[in-house]
Amino acid sequence: MGSVADNCVFDLQFGGAGYILSVTIRNESDRVVWLHEIRLEYPWDELQFQWLDYPLSKRPREYTYDFRLYEPVSFAPETVLNHRIGRKGKLLPGDDFEGLLLGIGQSPIPNAYSNRQSIQSRLSIFDERATRYDLDVRLIVNRNQPVKSTRVKTEQAREKKVAV
Repeated sequence: MGSVADNCVFDLQFGGAGYILSVTIRNESDRVVWLHEIRLEYPWDELQFQWLDYPLSKRPREYTYDFRLYEPVSFAPETVLNHRIGRKGKLLPGDDFEGLLLGIGQSPIPNAYSNRQSIQSRLSIFDERATRYDLDVRLIVNRNQPVKSTRVKTEQAREKKVAV
């Protein structure tokens, strides 16, 4: 769903990467489906990826989904689907959820990917029966932040380990 610009991965100000996906999840079956888990695959190693937490469940309470610790961007909860995973992920036959999925990863976007480059990813949705539904998505790399020297050093160290 959405335009190419709505589906992106971007450099975070203090390292790591932010992910925004615009999706529609529709139940085309004749039974009630519960969204149990959503996973995102990307073409680099990321061990610490997580979807942003529902802001109204935080203490102290917050009122928007945001990348506050990373970026000055926020989203109203009614536009985000992250909290539709688990107990609030009930989809009746013919119903759909439409909105954004927001996530962060601790690994930076590798330097091999340039600004505005399109990358192939896969979004996998698992229902309560562990049935997997896959969607291939294209993410646009957004490199508005300058490459941090610590990120370059980390990637150089990682490349040396691979070369050995």
